[in-house]
Amino acid sequence: MNDMMSVKAALREILTNIKPLAPLRLPLLKSLGHALASDIASPEPLPFFTNSAMDGYAVCSRDISVLPRILKMAEDIPAGKFPKKKIRSGTCARIMTGAFLPQGADAVVPLEQTDIPAQGYVRVRSTVREGQYIRPKGQEINSGDKIFSKGRVLKPADLGLLASLGINAVRVIAKPSISLITSGSEIVGSSATPRLGQIRNSNIISMKAALTALGVSIRRAEHIKDNLRDIKSALLKCDSDVIITCGGVSVGGCDFVKQALSECGKLIFWKVAMKPGKPFLFGQIGWSWVFGLPGNPVSALVTYEILVKPTLLALAGQKNILPIPEEAVLTSPLKHASNRQEYVRARVHRTKRGSKITPLPWQGSGMLRSLTEANAWIVVPRKVRRYPAGSAVNFLPQR
Repeated sequence: MNDMMSVKAALREILTNIKPLAPLRLPLLKSLGHALASDIASPEPLPFFTNSAMDGYAVCSRDISVLPRILKMAEDIPAGKFPKKKIRSGTCARIMTGAFLPQGADAVVPLEQTDIPAQGYVRVRSTVREGQYIRPKGQEINSGDKIFSKGRVLKPADLGLLASLGINAVRVIAKPSISLITSGSEIVGSSATPRLGQIRNSNIISMKAALTALGVSIRRAEHIKDNLRDIKSALLKCDSDVIITCGGVSVGGCDFVKQALSECGKLIFWKVAMKPGKPFLFGQIGWSWVFGLPGNPVSALVTYEILVKPTLLALAGQKNILPIPEEAVLTSPLKHASNRQEYVRARVHRTKRGSKITPLPWQGSGMLRSLTEANAWIVVPRKVRRYPAGSAVNFLPQR
């Protein structure tokens, strides 16, 4: 239990234990950002009827092979009106975009390719091919076609497509609910004026922001002093799918989260071979998964991004949960003295010749400024000791 796990092994252990949450049926707008619990097939064709793609005149294409051609207007068909007359040789119908194509017509002449020689007549100055400027029934989707697969995360355009097919509610995987606990007797609120030895609580703000950006529900957020009884009580009060703690997971005399979890629930592992973020723990209390993040602000955000965020996405039924590494060339040398996989805050610059990356000077685990300046993490494996300038390195873009 005291040996450090690799980042890869820690992720594997976490994802082996958890499984996606139960599906639920949500109205369309509330399903935004959720993963589908099952495939969706179209209940009808799209378009539902053959219609005009332009403002113009519905014609029989063979009727205008010789130009100019003067046609008599049979009727005016605005959008939403069903045609009353059939288009015969020598006739046409004024038609609006999206309007039902009348029987006998097989194309639409755009308005700008015509003029009016006399009332009730149209002069056509350009030919059109059969099927031109019309949208046939089922052109986009046929009835019964699979339009979305299970696991797809719904975007605004997806909701629009579903609405156009008359689908107003969908089965999706629930997003996890979260309880957030920060700890530390030296911590005061962000609006307080700290006394000597005290620091403001940035973790509760940054973690709330990260969770809000992910679209999950924060049921409870509170700060607890370094007291074993109070931390145990706070853990047991949580009624959520996931509990995230910040602070109190190291080996100091006032670090009680690991002990509290062991006494209240189950400690699955503690310590990960990553820098920053070694004192990270994972466990369970009842049906709630527990993630113990370090208290240093950068360590908390890095472990959240690398270990917690993929888990929350997996609980929500998403498939592509891990960040995809990219490659860039170092602009300056990089030394690595740790036996842990390091996430070095850096700036990546994309050029026509490829990406260049520069490590930032502020790498302390309490230096939040480094994360505000960074747009990437250079991932340095455990066994690598140095990279000369010009080396190709892997990095993760900050999302």
